[in-house]
Amino acid sequence: MMHPLSAPKVSICIPTYNYADYIGEALDSILGQLFSDFEVIIVDDGSSDNTLAVLDMHPAMQDPRFRLVVNNPNIGMVKNWNYCLELAKGQYVKFLFADDFLTEPDSLTLLVSALDNNPSVTLAASARKIVSSESETQKVLDHFGKDCVIMGTSVIQNCLCYMKNLIGEPSAVIFRRSDAVRGFDCGYRQLVDLEMWFYLLEKGDFAFISKPLCAFRIHERQQTVVNRNNPDTIHETGRLHDEYLCKPYIRLSRIARQYLLFDYRYQIWKGFKEKGHHTDYRLYDSAASRLRFFFLLACYKAVKPFVKLVLKDKFLLNKI
Repeated sequence: MMHPLSAPKVSICIPTYNYADYIGEALDSILGQLFSDFEVIIVDDGSSDNTLAVLDMHPAMQDPRFRLVVNNPNIGMVKNWNYCLELAKGQYVKFLFADDFLTEPDSLTLLVSALDNNPSVTLAASARKIVSSESETQKVLDHFGKDCVIMGTSVIQNCLCYMKNLIGEPSAVIFRRSDAVRGFDCGYRQLVDLEMWFYLLEKGDFAFISKPLCAFRIHERQQTVVNRNNPDTIHETGRLHDEYLCKPYIRLSRIARQYLLFDYRYQIWKGFKEKGHHTDYRLYDSAASRLRFFFLLACYKAVKPFVKLVLKDKFLLNKI
C-alpha cells in the first residue's frame, strides 16, 4: 500500500456517463487487483441515471484511494477524458471505462511492469476480451500474437495501412502521465483514442501483452455506436491519415501513400452513400474534381484486389 502522502504509481481514470448498470463491475475488478499502489478518479459527466446511487452503495467508495468528481454541467466525452488527466497524480495513467472491466487479478501488475521494465516504451497495451452487455465473452482481440516491444512508428504505419486500431481502446492501454500532458485532441470524436496513441508512439516504443487483461463491452449505448450515426465522424479517418501519412518515418512509396489516401476518400464516400447523406460538398468542390474522383474510383476498384495482396505481404506485423 502506498504512503498516504506520496503520489500513487498509477492513476486509474474512470470517465462515466449513464453507466449505472456497469460501473459496479468495473470497480469490483479494480478491488480484485494484486497491485495496490493506485488512485482511482471517477469523473461522472452529469449522469441522469442512478450512477451516483450505485457508487454511494459500492464498497469501493469507502476506500480512500477512490475519489468521485461530478461535472455540473455536462462537459462532453473528450473534455471529460482530459479532465481525468488533469486530476491524475500518478506516474502512470490507466483508463478504465465504466462499462469495461479488468479480467485478471494481475492486470495492473503486468501493465505496470511493461513500462517499468522498458524505459523506451511510451504506450503499453494488452489483448482484450470483447464481451456482451451481460459480460459474456464473444471473442478475444490480439493483433500482435505474442508479447513484444515494437518501435512506435512501425505500429503507427501498420494502423494506417490496415485502417484499424490495432492497439486497442483506452481500457486496454497504460501510458506515462508525463508523455500525455497535451491531452486528447478535442477535434476528434470517434478516433480520439487512436490519435492519442499515435501522438504517444511518436515519442517511443510500444509494448504488447498477449494475455487479455481487460474486457471491452459491446452494447447499444456505448459512445462508439452513437458516433457511428453521426456523419461528421466518417471524415475522421481521412483527417487522421492526412496528418500522419506525410510523416517522414512512414516507409511507404509515393504511389502507396496516394493509394491509401484515395482509399480513405473512398471509405468516406461509401459511408455517406450507405447512410443516405449527400457527399458532393465533402469530396469535391467543382465539376472537374467530381469527374476526377469518379475516374480514380474506377481505377481504384480495378487495382484494389491486387494491391490488397501486396499490402498483406508487405505490412504483416511480424515483418516490421
